[in-house]
Amino acid sequence: MLHVRDIMTLDVVTVSAGASLREVAETLVSDGVSGVPVVSGEEVVGVVSATDLAGFAADAPGAPTERDFPDEPGFSSEEEDGTEEMPDDPASAYFLAFWSDAGADVVERVATPATPEWNVFEEHTVEEVMTTALSSVSPDDTVREAARYMLRNGVHRVLVMDDGELVGVLSTTDFVKAVSQYGISG
Repeated sequence: MLHVRDIMTLDVVTVSAGASLREVAETLVSDGVSGVPVVSGEEVVGVVSATDLAGFAADAPGAPTERDFPDEPGFSSEEEDGTEEMPDDPASAYFLAFWSDAGADVVERVATPATPEWNVFEEHTVEEVMTTALSSVSPDDTVREAARYMLRNGVHRVLVMDDGELVGVLSTTDFVKAVSQYGISG
C-alpha cells in the first residue's frame, strides 16, 4: 500500500508573506509549480496559488483606457446643435501628464514597470491574497486517504506535515506520477 511519504514532493519551494505578488508569480513560473506554502520563519502561515494571483488580477483595476473631458470653464463637449465637439488633441494626450512612461513603447513598459498602472503586482504582497486555511495530511496517511481528503476539500495540493513541521507537498501532479509509476492501486 502506498503512503503519502512515497509519492510526495520533498523539495518544497516556499515564499514569505511579505514577498511581492510579482516575486511569487516569477517563482511559480521558474519552479514550474502552481502554488507554494507561505512561511514566516519556520511556521507555515498560508498557501498562495496561481488561482489566488489570477483572482487578484481579475479584481484589480486595469490601466485607464478612457478619458473624461476636462471640466474647464469654456469647454463644452456638446455643440449647440447637439453634436459633440472633438478636442484638438488626440484622446491619449490627456494621460501624458500623468504617466512618466507614456512615451515608452509597450515592450519597455512591460520590461520595466514604473507606475502603479503597470506595476500592480509589485504594489501588493502575498499576505493580501494567500489562503490562510491550511490543508494538510500526514506522511503516514495512505495515498487513497490523501486523495479522498483532497477531493472532499476541493484542493489541488496539500501540505505534508509531521508534528507541525512541513516535510513535503502532495499535489495532483504527484498523483499522476504515482499512477504512471505504480499503477492505479494504492
